[in-house]
Formats: sequence, C-alpha cells, structure tokens
Amino acid sequence: MQLKMLKQSFKIDKNLYCDDIVQDAVDFYKQYAPIEFQEGNILVLGDSPEWIDEIFWEFMNYVLALYNETI
Repeated sequence: MQLKMLKQSFKIDKNLYCDDIVQDAVDFYKQYAPIEFQEGNILVLGDSPEWIDEIFWEFMNYVLALYNETI
C-alpha cells in the first residue's frame, strides 16, 4: 500500500527574505525533507498537513538563522 504524498506551497516575501538565503537554506534542508524553492514559493511534500507545517516552520527558523548571520 502506497501513501499519498501531499504537497503544500508557501509564498516567500522577497521584501523580507532574499532568494540567495532561501536557496542556501533549501540546499541544506532538502537532505532532511522533500523541499523545493520555485518562483518565490517553498514547496514541501509530506504525508500529513501537520508534518508539512512542522517542516516549513523549522525551515523558516533556519532561514532566519542564516539571515541573522548576515546582519
């Protein structure tokens, strides 16, 4: 039996987060979770909405940490 994978897209505000930082975070984070950055959106795959939300918020914490290193 195969589980159906869900996909959710999250819009990233380019006024707050530059593409370079987001892409660096995706490149690092995709070793832990199925995540992509396409056309200003983060795409996360998972087996439940709760898991997808958790991955997205952990990812955004990492983005903020990278951003804080640049200021």
